[in-house]
Amino acid sequence: MQTVSSEFKQEKAQPVARPAALLAELIVTDPEVSAGAMGQAQQSAPWADAARPLSRKGAKGPGTATLEPGRMKADGAFITADGPAGGEGWVSGAVSGPEGLFKTPPAFSVRLPFAADLAALTFFFDTAAGEWPARIRVTPQNGPAREYEPNGEVFETPDSFAALTGFTVEFLQSAKPFRRARLARLVLGRCLSFGPKNITAARWKRSVDPIGRRLPAEQFSFEAVNLAGFGPVYDPDDADSLWRYTEERSPITLRLGQKLACGRWEWLDGGEYYLTGRPSVGEMTVSFEATGPLGLLDEEFFMGVWDGGLHSLYDLAVTVLENSRLARLYPGEKPWVLWEGLKNRLTRAPLPRKPGRECLQLIAHAARCVLFCDRRGRVCILPRPQGGEAAKLPLSAQLGSGPRTEKNPALSAVECPAFQYRPAEKPQVLHKGEYPVNGRRQLMLEYPAAADITVGCEGAVLEKREVFAAACRLTLSGSGTALVKVEGRPLSASRVVERAEGPARPGTGQLEKLENPLITEPAQALAAARWAAQELCRRTVYHCETRGDAEFDPLDEAEISTRLSTGLAACILENSLEFSGGSVKGSLVLKRQNEPTPKGD
Repeated sequence: MQTVSSEFKQEKAQPVARPAALLAELIVTDPEVSAGAMGQAQQSAPWADAARPLSRKGAKGPGTATLEPGRMKADGAFITADGPAGGEGWVSGAVSGPEGLFKTPPAFSVRLPFAADLAALTFFFDTAAGEWPARIRVTPQNGPAREYEPNGEVFETPDSFAALTGFTVEFLQSAKPFRRARLARLVLGRCLSFGPKNITAARWKRSVDPIGRRLPAEQFSFEAVNLAGFGPVYDPDDADSLWRYTEERSPITLRLGQKLACGRWEWLDGGEYYLTGRPSVGEMTVSFEATGPLGLLDEEFFMGVWDGGLHSLYDLAVTVLENSRLARLYPGEKPWVLWEGLKNRLTRAPLPRKPGRECLQLIAHAARCVLFCDRRGRVCILPRPQGGEAAKLPLSAQLGSGPRTEKNPALSAVECPAFQYRPAEKPQVLHKGEYPVNGRRQLMLEYPAAADITVGCEGAVLEKREVFAAACRLTLSGSGTALVKVEGRPLSASRVVERAEGPARPGTGQLEKLENPLITEPAQALAAARWAAQELCRRTVYHCETRGDAEFDPLDEAEISTRLSTGLAACILENSLEFSGGSVKGSLVLKRQNEPTPKGD
């Protein structure tokens, strides 16, 4: 559960709640361009960090205490220069004169990975002190220089940039005398804010399956007014409209707010999301669909290996994540959290050829952990959280009648197989084909999982090969037709099925079957069956309509009351919020944790 103030809790307990709201920041950019951009500066202060402005969040934290007027005291708002670098991003070594002019303008250069069309450049200057330069000059590598006079610590250029490969920003004059040039964040595009003024409807949903049979849901969608005066305008028929620049995977940061009795708003992180495509434009509105970080792991993972030895689930998870789009969009960062205990959970199986998020789901399930995304935008594989403050859900917090109660079928047993892999005794041809080559050609070949794989090539030079259990990536060069043959010993799998009994009487109840190719030892299979049975024995599910509880996360513990019982221990499985016409409503799905036992048992 997200940490909230006592005033927030008191507000939620009132018979009539005050308004709630959400704020969404959409970065209109090509995420591949932002990920590959490189920053460089020549005249930097010793504590400056030229890489920080182009990072995902830019510089965060206090500024640096210096001899500039108003910045001389290290009082928490400003820290000493020997502290951690990057607290305020890039800072120039030069200081402006009494008129704010620089003798030699400090410069910050950016090189893009490929030519890109940008809707704008958005500068976050001295966010630590709320200051900005009086005049800057932007010089593209492929065009004339343009001068601007920023009017705030955040400044968006009124110009777009076509086929941009790089540019240099020169700080010509500071707004105050004796100031260094500062750049906390630089967005290669536009930062658009959506809120109560222009959002007409929104839906936010997060859910987690405690035993990983289904992928977690991380969904956010909203509809906004698409008229001048209410925010940005998207017009698919206008070549210069923002619609042209809005890319799939563009990031959205969400915040959820509640108005308090004192008139103040309290804001909670709502998570990090990514557009699933270009917006849908209606008569007067524009609609956006977004998914959580796991949505970035939709590419098929094919790098599973088999050598007959044991491999830790931790290493498998790192391999999937480091070779995912998530890692490519945030180079140098690790937007994931993995349980250290994964290093002691082992498997002999190769990772199957599946989307990366499904591979992570199998890893989490095999380790008896939970796969989810936190509100900082990180992919997490962790044991199910235990303890902590329980959310209170009395009937007064519900809309209308009490929660609707359902009962899942009684559990008779859970069966889980251990897969034991063995290669064939003799090599077999896994793939054979002819491919025209004219210069250099890359091939991606897929075949059944096998051991001891060899690749032969006739008619061309095999420059590079990357061979995995069920696929290989080859680079050929030459002229003509290449004959490529892949051989190996195919893997076959036998199954040892372990069983955990449930509470249902013999001959009754429901049999649940788990199947995870990464579970390769009978002891692991039995532990997984018992782990799942413990959860599936909990039959009671509650569906609650609420006034919207932005502070609750899936897997939070809760105490729920019905018209017949009070203080029932439950676990939140799903939390949804809907905003419409200035109002908010929510829904929760919970599962009871302590099932009642019949008196006759």
